[in-house]
Amino acid sequence: MKRKFDLVVLGGGVAGATAAYAAALKSKRLKKHFSIALISNEGTVYSRSALPSIVAHEISSLKSINVYPISSLRRVNVKFFGRCEILQVDFNARSVKIENLNDGEKSELFFENLIIATGSLPKLPQIKGASLRGTYTMKWFEKAKELSRKVKPGMKALVVGAGLIGMETANALRRLGLHVTIAEVLPHILSGVLEPPLSRYVQAKAESMGVKIMVQCQLGNIEGKKRVESVILDGERVQFDFVIFCTGVRPNTALFANSGLEMAGYGAIKVDSEMQTNVEDVYAVGDCAEKIDYVTKRPVYRPLGSLAARTAEIAGMNAVGAGITFEGSIRHQYDYVFGVHISSMGLSSSEASSLGLNTETLFVKRVRNDAFVQESLMIPRDLKICVIVDKKTDRIVGWQSVGPSKPVSYYNILVDDLIKRGETVGDLQEMGLDFST
Repeated sequence: MKRKFDLVVLGGGVAGATAAYAAALKSKRLKKHFSIALISNEGTVYSRSALPSIVAHEISSLKSINVYPISSLRRVNVKFFGRCEILQVDFNARSVKIENLNDGEKSELFFENLIIATGSLPKLPQIKGASLRGTYTMKWFEKAKELSRKVKPGMKALVVGAGLIGMETANALRRLGLHVTIAEVLPHILSGVLEPPLSRYVQAKAESMGVKIMVQCQLGNIEGKKRVESVILDGERVQFDFVIFCTGVRPNTALFANSGLEMAGYGAIKVDSEMQTNVEDVYAVGDCAEKIDYVTKRPVYRPLGSLAARTAEIAGMNAVGAGITFEGSIRHQYDYVFGVHISSMGLSSSEASSLGLNTETLFVKRVRNDAFVQESLMIPRDLKICVIVDKKTDRIVGWQSVGPSKPVSYYNILVDDLIKRGETVGDLQEMGLDFST
C-alpha cells in the first residue's frame, strides 16, 4: 500500500500525538486541507510518567493513563497507524516504510513534511545478567503491569538509579510491602534535580520509611540461572527477587544514524529555533531531539514530558506554516515521594557548571511575614528552599524546594518569570525572603 500525506509523524508517544494534534488544529483554523499520519509501535498514547502508579496498584488499566484517545485523533482527521514498526526513512524519496506488527503488512507513506518524535530508550548499564527474567525498566506499560502482578509483600527489590522515576518506583514498591534497596552511582540521590542539602533531606525521609539507599554504589553483575537471584553491590552478593532499572534514557535515533541528519555525539537530533532539522521540512521533537537552554542558549538534553509536548506543539504548527520560534527551555520538575513535595526548576548547580556558569546556591533562612499582604501567598515555614544564582551577574537561574507542604504555586510561576526576565536575587529579597550560603 502506498499513500501520500502532507505530514507524517514518526512516534506515537506524547510528543508525536501532540505534534499531530497541533498540526490538525492549526490547519483547521487556517481552513486548509492538510492530511496527517501518525505512526506508533504501540496501540495507544499514554503517559509514561504514570508507570510507577501502575506498579503501586493505584492505576490498573492503560485507559486510565491515556493521553490522546485514538478517537480524538480521528475526529481531527489524523490517520493513526498503530502497532506499526518503522523500517526505513528516505529523505530523498520523502518516504517512510512501515510494517504492521499484527499482520506483517508493509506500507509506504510519502510525505511533504516529517516530524520525528521517536522518543527515547532506557539507558541500561553494561553488566552481565541485565536481561534475566525479573529485570524491568519503567518505560513500557506492559512491563510495568507485569511487575505489578508479580510483586508480593516481603519480596526484595533493587531499584537502580535515584532520579525522580527511581524514587517513585521505590516508594511504590515500599507501599506494597517489599523490602526496597536503591543503588545510585552518584554521591547524592536526585542529582541534577536537587542540591545536596535538599537531596539529603529526601534521603532521610525515605530511609525513615525503611528504604535502604546506597550512594556511590558500584553495581556488579546480576546473578541467576534463569531469573534474578542476587546482585553484586559494592563487591558483596545480595539476594533480590527483582531489579528495576531507572538509570535514565538515551535518544531513540539509531534509524537515522547514516541518514544525513545532523546529530549530537550522544545521538540526539539537532534542531533550530523552529524545531527543524538540517533537512528541509523535517522536524524533530521530544526525547529524540536536543533543546536549547533558556538561560545559557546552549544545547541540552532534557527528556521531560512537558518539554516534549511544548516542542511538539511548535513543530506541529510550523509544519503547517506557522513560523513559531522556541526561545529555549526552563526545566520544571515536581513530585511527591516519601511524604515530601519536591519542586525544582531552572538550572541546578551541577547542570549550570556543565553549561559554563559559575553559580552560588543560597538557602532561604527566613521568610518575613510582614512582607506579605495575602496569607495565601505565604511560603510554608516547613519548606526547605534554595535559589541558584550566577555569581557573575547575581541572576536567578534555578529554584528548588522540598518539604511536607506543597509549594505555593504562585512562587513557581513568579520564579519562572524572574528567570525568563533575567532578574536577580534582590527581587526575591524584596518578596520577603532572606538568604544564607
